[in-house]
Formats: sequence, structure tokens, C-alpha cells
Amino acid sequence: MSRFVLIGTWLCLTACGGLAPQAGVEPTSSTPSGAPRGVRPAAEVNTLDADPDLARDRRVLIQRTLGDLEARPVGALTSPADAALLGEVFGGLSLDAAPAAKAAPDTWIEASRPRHGRPRPGDLAVFAEAPGVPRVGVVAEVHPDGRVEVLAQTRAAWRRVVVHPEHRNARRVKGLIVNTFLRARHPDDPPRARYLAGQLLVGFRTLLD
Repeated sequence: MSRFVLIGTWLCLTACGGLAPQAGVEPTSSTPSGAPRGVRPAAEVNTLDADPDLARDRRVLIQRTLGDLEARPVGALTSPADAALLGEVFGGLSLDAAPAAKAAPDTWIEASRPRHGRPRPGDLAVFAEAPGVPRVGVVAEVHPDGRVEVLAQTRAAWRRVVVHPEHRNARRVKGLIVNTFLRARHPDDPPRARYLAGQLLVGFRTLLD
């Protein structure tokens, strides 16, 4: 083949945009069509806490642990035991945000996120700092009427505390106990001292989702 024919073939291919792709084969590109040139697409979010199945499995494990803790005899705890409670409930769940098992309750509170709306089993219930009042407990059950059962340390044992965020100042509603007494009355208490769980509740937080 002469040199002139080769040059003519090369010019033709250049003008036509190069060789056509093979039939049935789509051209590939590492950058999506909508992405700006020179910008790599962001990685897809795939965190463990965003997995609803994993969050549900963790809550099942938490409820089992809470049941085991309730079965321990009265007097088996030393005060305060809030940190021990959180360490036993969350220590084996491999949570990215969980502090050390023996961390102070406030460290666990800072590592959690506010729970907006109705709490879920496994959430933290945070109470005001007051003598004899647990700093934090773990939600064990949420009733359709709004009552929340929280496992917390009271009287040297882990017990269920009932709290109703919508009836904070009521002891009973329609015959049902909606708030547990967390403090005993004392003659030296100030006039507006708080005793009920609802009055002492600061809010709910979560480590799970």
C-alpha cells in the first residue's frame, strides 16, 4: 500500500471521530454524566447505624440484657451504678460512638444524639442531677398511651421507672401510675422540690440511629 493511501485513511478516521464502538458494547466512563469534569463522585453512605435491620437486632440484644439485669438481687449494686449499666448494655454492641465501658454517664450522654419524638427501646433517658436520682437510664418499653418504662438504678438495684413525658406532674392518670417517685420527701426540701420521674426528666437521647 502506498504512503498516500495510508495518509488518506488516517485523515478520514480523524475527521470521522475515530473508530466506532463495537456493536452491543456501551461506552464506559468513570464519571457520571451529571458530575462536573475533574470532580469525583462522593462515596455512597453505608454506615452500620443507618442499617434498620442492624438497629433492630441491637434493640433485641439490649432488651435481653435489660431483662438479665432486672433479675439481679437487690443490694447487688454500689452507688452510683449508671456507668456500669451503660457499659453492660452497650459495651458489646460495637457502636462507633460508644465511649469506654467505664466512662462517666455524662460522657455517654455527650456521645448520644437527641431523640426527637417518641423514644424507642434502647434509647437513653436523662434525668436532672439531684440527690438520689439516677443520672441516666435505658428505655425498656414504650406503651401506646405514652408511658415509658426505663431501667435505672434506684435503691441499690436496677429497677423499672415509669415516666410519662406528657403528664410530667401527675402521679396517676385514669388509675395508672404514669410517673414513679425518684426521690423521697425530706423536711429540708425547698418549696418546689421535684420528686416524680416526669418532673426530673431532661429528655431522651439515642446511640443507635
